[in-house]
Amino acid sequence: MNGIEDLSIPKSIVARIVKGTQVNGIHANMQREAKDAFVKSCTVFISYISTQAAALARKNGRKTITAADVYEALSNSQFDTFVHSCKEDAEAFNNREREKRSAQTKNLREKKKAASGKGASRNSIASLNEADDDDGEAEAEAKRARVENETVEEETNVYA
Repeated sequence: MNGIEDLSIPKSIVARIVKGTQVNGIHANMQREAKDAFVKSCTVFISYISTQAAALARKNGRKTITAADVYEALSNSQFDTFVHSCKEDAEAFNNREREKRSAQTKNLREKKKAASGKGASRNSIASLNEADDDDGEAEAEAKRARVENETVEEETNVYA
């Protein structure tokens, strides 16, 4: 990659966000040029905030950007009015993900209990145990994804 020109957010994601935004109950339609402008604006904004967050991490002797660095970068860049809502949204997202994992684990345990209580065959119980092992792997992957969401390696996208 040579620079910010090589980076962009998927247009479909940006379009979905804009279409999901309502002004006085009216959905906004977009021209192709407007979608391109949104994509480039988002890319520049993320690059700017990531550069500020990377500088904060480096200042604190770290190579990894944390969520706190991002919030401080927003605040330092005069976007402090967004920090509180960003924190609330991140917490709500993490809670929803935690609840989903908990419900999946509970459901799997109930299936195991039902299978073992009905004199189920060894094969069906073994398959549930394998599913439980897969669930553990899925939980580990979800945790890795959360950590990657919270931290961004500074070695890429530093445009200082």
